Amino acid sequence: MVTFHVCIHIILATSLAVLLHQYWHLWKMSSLVHQPVAMMPQFAPSHDHQKLSSIKGGGSNESPIASSVWCFGTHHTNRMCYFHNLCYLPDVDEFVFLHGNHSAYIGTPENRYDPTLLDMSSVTDHNTQYFNFMDADAAKMQSVVAGAMVVEQTTLIFRRFHPDNLMHVLHDDLIPLFHTISTLPFVKNTGQNSSFLPFDLLLVFMEGWDPGPFEDLYNTFSSAKPVYKANMLSVDYPTCFREAYVGISKYTTWYQYGFVEPQGPVNNITVTANDIRRFCHYLCMQLNITIVPSDSEHIIVLLSRRYNRLILNEIDLTFALAQKFHQKVVTVAMETHSVKDMIYLISKSSILLGMHGSLLALAMFLPEGSTVVELFPYAINPVHYTPYKTLANLRGMNMNYLAWRNMDIAKTVPHPERSWDEGGIIHLPEEEQQKIMSSQEVPLHLCCRNAEWLYRIYQDTVVDVEGIISLLQNNRVLNAQKPDEYYVDESHVYNKQLSPSHVRNIMCTGNNLVHGLPSLQLSWQPPANIRFINFVEVKYEVWIQEEGEEDYTAWMLTQYQYTFTAGIQPGTNYNVWIRCIVDGTVGPFNIIHVSCST
Repeated sequence: MVTFHVCIHIILATSLAVLLHQYWHLWKMSSLVHQPVAMMPQFAPSHDHQKLSSIKGGGSNESPIASSVWCFGTHHTNRMCYFHNLCYLPDVDEFVFLHGNHSAYIGTPENRYDPTLLDMSSVTDHNTQYFNFMDADAAKMQSVVAGAMVVEQTTLIFRRFHPDNLMHVLHDDLIPLFHTISTLPFVKNTGQNSSFLPFDLLLVFMEGWDPGPFEDLYNTFSSAKPVYKANMLSVDYPTCFREAYVGISKYTTWYQYGFVEPQGPVNNITVTANDIRRFCHYLCMQLNITIVPSDSEHIIVLLSRRYNRLILNEIDLTFALAQKFHQKVVTVAMETHSVKDMIYLISKSSILLGMHGSLLALAMFLPEGSTVVELFPYAINPVHYTPYKTLANLRGMNMNYLAWRNMDIAKTVPHPERSWDEGGIIHLPEEEQQKIMSSQEVPLHLCCRNAEWLYRIYQDTVVDVEGIISLLQNNRVLNAQKPDEYYVDESHVYNKQLSPSHVRNIMCTGNNLVHGLPSLQLSWQPPANIRFINFVEVKYEVWIQEEGEEDYTAWMLTQYQYTFTAGIQPGTNYNVWIRCIVDGTVGPFNIIHVSCST
């Protein structure tokens, strides 16, 4: 199923590039026929939302400005659309499609309100993230768009999901954004990961949030200042985008937050360590972070919180880690370190520890072979909350994940007096408060206002220092007496396993008896690319099927030839399929049909 999903993704991306190339000359011809009614070479409003200037123009003899759309994807959850002349009307807070004689309307569903045209964020099927547009006759709309600001830059329009939370910023926005830009057809790749970006790409954020604390991370994706929804709402004229992509890829997401079912990993995860590391490398390059060599001195990083979900004996834990593992322990927090500084420190860490929280998403910057330890307050079962465990266990991450859970109610400090969104429960009926306080484990629940979950997750904790040290030692994460053995040998770190191609020159004869029994004698040559692949083990899977039958017999072999007698009948036709398997990676069956008779 995962392979099918990946294939569909590749097909859609390839189709998008080919079709958009075909339509390129149509767009150019259209722009000559339909002269813009207002033009600006650059659209980059400042964050203070000052009024944007517009150039009004257009005579009565000009053809009306018209829209076109090309959509790709089978469902609103995997669809992305390219628009020509998509306009936003601030007075009604809607996008409008201007239908004219030359409008293209390709790939849209028959009913784009069932439930919507596409998801505007990487969070699947969340009704606050839906995108659609209203229809209008181009000629009748000309008086409305006559004074529009026309954006000539190629634009990507989407919604950030939760831009004040680092986990959401990375998982929901930036990694999907990186993947989306990497696969769109206008990207000019010079062959270096650090040169992916079309720096003239304009990002438009339509969720309505302020820039947020991680604005600088979003800004690494374009040299143009992003446009926020508030920018366009602050003016009294429309904004029309000449070339706009709407939507963002979900290919790289690995977690869902419990809007429909309790939170957990998404179905059919497609993202791999290679995708994550390409993003990390790109972001480090853009932030001018120098990654230290793997053989340099490593440290332990403890993620600290200053206002809630505290580790009350943090100093004791720090001293114990330094003493047991003979490494420097660095404590970092949002209040004391920039994201850039934290990424740099984590990139040279052997262990990353912290209470369950968004900073643990930075574990993606850990060196291979490192360990992430997630700490959970009382009554929170780690099995039910696994965004960082799922990250650590992505295919090829080569990362150790450990979870510690406070099981001692005497070591927890709840805060029932606080507001509901910080774990307070005094607003609830007394009976419900008592039920929550006496519970020993938060039951499974949906996002996002479950009172018991909030009450427990915002507790402060006196952690079991010896228990955490033992957890690390028992899992053989580190050897306190031999620091040089803390890390994975670089010769064994993960590289993407390459797939074998088709086996070649399959020969089949069935006219010989072996010990008086009918037989099939098969031989073949290895795939042409096998000598260019690093591997430990090569196997060949052979399927033999009697012609006209549905069942088949499967064999697993390590050699290139074999004589089969078991189940082989005289005077019978057989079909044969063979494929190569390299270290568990399965190649394709033979393309050319092979059959032989006994």
